[in-house]
Amino acid sequence: MTNEKEIKEKVRVFISYAKEDKQFAERIYKDLQKSDKSLIKPWIDFKDIKPGQKWSLMIEQAIEKSDFFIALLSNHSLNKRGYVQKELKIALNQLEQIPDSGTYIIPVRIDNCSITETRLKSIQWIDITESYKDGIEKIKNALNSNSTLNYPSKEIWSEAVKKIILFSSIFTALIILLLFFINNSRNNNNNYNENIIDRTNQPNSIKSTIKSETTITKADITDHTDNCFSLLLNKGWNLVSIPINSKKSYINNILKDADVCYSYSQGYYHRVNSLVPSYGYWIRVKEERSFTLCGEKFPIYKKTFSKGWHLIGSISDVAYPIISPPESIIDCIYTYDDGKYISATKIEQGKGYWLKINDKSDFLLSNKNEQNILYSTSDDFFIKLEMKIKRKLGTTNQSSNVIVGLAKKPRIFESLPKPPTYPCDIEIKSKPDRKFYFIDIRQIGESSYSWIISANPHGNIGNPMPEISIITWDIFSININHEKIKFKFVLMKGLKDNEDILVNDMSKQNEIEVKGMNKKYYYTVRLSIIES
Repeated sequence: MTNEKEIKEKVRVFISYAKEDKQFAERIYKDLQKSDKSLIKPWIDFKDIKPGQKWSLMIEQAIEKSDFFIALLSNHSLNKRGYVQKELKIALNQLEQIPDSGTYIIPVRIDNCSITETRLKSIQWIDITESYKDGIEKIKNALNSNSTLNYPSKEIWSEAVKKIILFSSIFTALIILLLFFINNSRNNNNNYNENIIDRTNQPNSIKSTIKSETTITKADITDHTDNCFSLLLNKGWNLVSIPINSKKSYINNILKDADVCYSYSQGYYHRVNSLVPSYGYWIRVKEERSFTLCGEKFPIYKKTFSKGWHLIGSISDVAYPIISPPESIIDCIYTYDDGKYISATKIEQGKGYWLKINDKSDFLLSNKNEQNILYSTSDDFFIKLEMKIKRKLGTTNQSSNVIVGLAKKPRIFESLPKPPTYPCDIEIKSKPDRKFYFIDIRQIGESSYSWIISANPHGNIGNPMPEISIITWDIFSININHEKIKFKFVLMKGLKDNEDILVNDMSKQNEIEVKGMNKKYYYTVRLSIIES
């Protein structure tokens, strides 16, 4: 009996999510269940629908009976088709029955997604991407503070109407008595009222209280002209970051003619409307131009990164990254300039960088860090072939490149994430793991080596017709023990060595044309050591 009463008193909360975000949804469900601030009863399909029940009907009933609807917003839930869209539509229809002062839908942003739904955009959301702990507390506070404002459920509506009628009758009688009392005692209270007015005209204590409760936010920071930063953008894609805290963080305020801006997280690009320090961004502009930002210096930041690729930003000064634990070595750091990726050993102001690390690590960027290179960038090669692909016709300067060769120690780097749009692409395909790489330097010691090269002449932009791109290359070599190495690079068509020779000696010809659609066309490069 007691248990049934407690359940009726609980705030019913429906959690809506995309199946790709199930793990995140379950975490929120469990944290709301453990809440000790209020009686919260979260509802989620895979926990609360019993075997044999019609899941679509149970979901609709749960939404209708819920006091709150938590919408987990992500690029998955907003951009995909599925039942999650229907759940949101049902909730938005429910919202129409809620008074303007009430709260029903609580949007929770779990990644860097853009909210385009008109009715959702008008509702204040909770951003949980920066701090999960702060985000879950805001959710709990919203459920506690707004629970009394919600539309009454159907089960208690008739009872509520009866109580309202009863209280209205009592209230009317009290008002009549009160008006009679006020009319008889007005003259006696005049002096008292004057004293109250005089007392409120001495607000020293009131003013000080208000002042002490005022908090300063980023929006209150005044821009300082001595902390300004200018950045030149090339036509097309640019990999950038903002090294200061500025009020003008919205793209429309900074770059009115910018085509689009993307951030990157969890293996996906996300379109964004504002720039935040410490993050890297892809920005595309139609013509070369510069912009200037002023604000407060941004001298340091620390993040925890998982294994893989991360798009990071700069601070207010040139800096060198520090990573902990030390054994979590940085694989590589690359920036983007003049349409191609360039290896980097330091983080410069205003640039964005691709960071690849081996394992989960704490990453620190500070202007006080000493130069501390945790990854190999040295060109200690003996022989190197750099191949580059670029559209034959067109106005874009975007290109793609790969490096193969020989050195004392082998070195291999996975392909960097491509820009959101690209006109062509070139990669190295690994035979053992079938992955694609950007750099593949082998250890010297054999007489023959081969690499599989994939070329995409079309990319993901342009007309649905074959495009022509040009593959060019440069060859570099140094002496070994003061003796010149004799070698030869041969370029063949296809995946197998000795198949169809296109260029018999790549030192005598330095380009070929590739024509095709948006797919990979394969070539084989063979390196033969003639004499050492």
